[in-house]
Amino acid sequence: MIRWSAIPFVRIFIACAAGIACHELFLRESWFSPSYIGLVWLVVLLLWFYSRKNAARSLRYLFGIVFMLSIGLVGILRRQSTEAIFQENHLYTSKSSIDFYKGILVDDPIEKTNTWAFDIQVAAIRSGDSLLRKTGLVQVYLKKDSATTANLSALKYGTVLWIHGSPEEIRPLRNPGGFDFKLYMARKGIHFQDYVTFDDVLLAGSDPPNRLVSLSMGWRRELLHVLREYLPDVRERGIAEALILGQKDEIDIEQRRAYAAAGAMHILAVSGLHVGIIYMILAFLLTPLEKRKYGKLVRFIILFASLWGFALITGMSASVLRAVTMFSIVMVAEGLGRKTNIYNSLALAAFVLLLYDPNFLFHVGYQLSFLAVLGIVYLQPFLYRQWAAPHWLLDKIWAITCVSLAAQLATGPLSIYYFNQFPSWFLLSNLLVIPAAFLILSTGVALFAVHYVSSFLAGVIAFMLKWMVFGLNWFVEFIEQLPASQIFPISFSSAQTWLLYGALLLMLFWWQSRNYRWFQYMAACLLLFVLSKGLFVADKHQKRELVIYEMTGYTAMDYQEGGKVFHYFDEAFKQEERLFNLNVRPHLIQQGTMIPFVSHADNWLPQTVLIEDTLVAIKVGSLKVLHLQNPLPKRKAFSEPLAADLLIVSNQSFWSTDLGKYFAPQEIVFDGTSRFNYLSGASKALQGTGVKVYIIPWEGAYVRDLRQRE
Repeated sequence: MIRWSAIPFVRIFIACAAGIACHELFLRESWFSPSYIGLVWLVVLLLWFYSRKNAARSLRYLFGIVFMLSIGLVGILRRQSTEAIFQENHLYTSKSSIDFYKGILVDDPIEKTNTWAFDIQVAAIRSGDSLLRKTGLVQVYLKKDSATTANLSALKYGTVLWIHGSPEEIRPLRNPGGFDFKLYMARKGIHFQDYVTFDDVLLAGSDPPNRLVSLSMGWRRELLHVLREYLPDVRERGIAEALILGQKDEIDIEQRRAYAAAGAMHILAVSGLHVGIIYMILAFLLTPLEKRKYGKLVRFIILFASLWGFALITGMSASVLRAVTMFSIVMVAEGLGRKTNIYNSLALAAFVLLLYDPNFLFHVGYQLSFLAVLGIVYLQPFLYRQWAAPHWLLDKIWAITCVSLAAQLATGPLSIYYFNQFPSWFLLSNLLVIPAAFLILSTGVALFAVHYVSSFLAGVIAFMLKWMVFGLNWFVEFIEQLPASQIFPISFSSAQTWLLYGALLLMLFWWQSRNYRWFQYMAACLLLFVLSKGLFVADKHQKRELVIYEMTGYTAMDYQEGGKVFHYFDEAFKQEERLFNLNVRPHLIQQGTMIPFVSHADNWLPQTVLIEDTLVAIKVGSLKVLHLQNPLPKRKAFSEPLAADLLIVSNQSFWSTDLGKYFAPQEIVFDGTSRFNYLSGASKALQGTGVKVYIIPWEGAYVRDLRQRE
């Protein structure tokens, strides 16, 4: 039986999260006046005052219900306050043209392949002769060139810029099953992006929005410089930067893949493990203060300031904020001589973070971070009690194994839902990875401390740090090479994910209570899960679907029939594995069908070249498809127009005069290889011809269910 009175913040968190989710799902276009919360709180106070004089249980229940509704309303209003459509001076609601805009960098630039990326907080725009105050965040991509390199040191947190150009709204999701970058950025408060060169940028001084953040950014740059001075090899340095400072910019794709396959990605995201290590080191060093007058207070202040300083330096991610908030709650409770309930502390931390930024609720890091801690707190003791290790060393190994297993059980279904993969050897990898993370972070802290005292000692510590990271990388890559190191792809729907969590929770209830009723509920959840997967597989084998993907400069199409996928890609796209992974693979995973990258696959749609490098006929199920790759040769003639169910047009190859003369299609699809002006003109010219027109760059991927044709 749950004693709700002992964990009041669990109820408060649930109510607040429900309010935020309610706004996201149903109320995004609705406006709620803040005065509503005042009226509800007035009712709450009246009920509370009256319930103190009246012991009726029904009145106390009514007070509790109204109080929870008021917390839910707080969540709605807090989520509403972050919506750009309700902010009067936001760029999102502005109808003014923009010639120049002024902004302040809110983070240091991040290096990309061909650009430097940074976010700026807009302060004003220049529209014609008018200077208007505006707000909003813009993600700017600055092209790499000699001018950018020469002035890169001037681009940092707080730098004021005037930029010539007009930010463009981030494009919505264009391909089925893909990553919704627009929604992801909107939940970070960013709705616009801009691509510029340094000729478009004017440096206008420095005006940091927050002096404390500016100071912490300076410390982070200095500490990164120390690591880059002592760790010249980028493979070791990138992992060290991520483990110690939360900076993952220098980790390459192969390393990310290896750590993901080994189930060790969690150590590269600064979280409770890292904060706990920092706390342990500082608490040990500050132990002598407890014996002095006011020593406990001084120790508390140093620990509190150090943990929040660490959070600032490492970027204030959801996971590190959760950990630092929880440690702060525990320290405050200890200082006041109060006992804390871990579930209450966890819920309070979650609630505080939602008040700070309600969009955290939808961040993967926030969800996984709290689930991992909840799993460790609830499941680890339960698992640990199942076996008594006969030896001290075995006991330590069993304890770490239980921690890893508890965290993986709690986060596994959600991780599969988001990332479609599962690390098979996570138990083995975490036996070394977790202790290695402790050693590397401790050694990194020692390097920072000694660097300013003795370069010789710093060199010795850096040598140790290098070989620790080297050994960690070797071990992770060894795990990746083990048979079946990663189960991929796995696809769960949101409903299936909820069913798995329900089954896991009910299984725990049954195991602890031995009540057969919980076992029946668990079996029902598992049965529903299996049935939903069975229906999905049956639908997959009946599906006949054609998809032409939206990609600038490329033609990419696939056709799914009978559980198999057949491709048609242009020659240029066959060399682009990265684009395949970003645009095509997510849809294949969502459909439960996966093949290797196209250069290694033989699943090609039947095709006939009618004119070399110009016209191809493709058989897509019952459809006859023509792909016009380039303009027809001059004086080319056909005995009669080529009939087709679908004509795909690339590279500005089709003109309205070709209709009826060369081609007789039922529908024309313009892919992502043609320019905007051409598409606009072609669209107007084809109006009134009776031929359906679909323009992929404007409307997104072309998806057609061929079962409707039968």
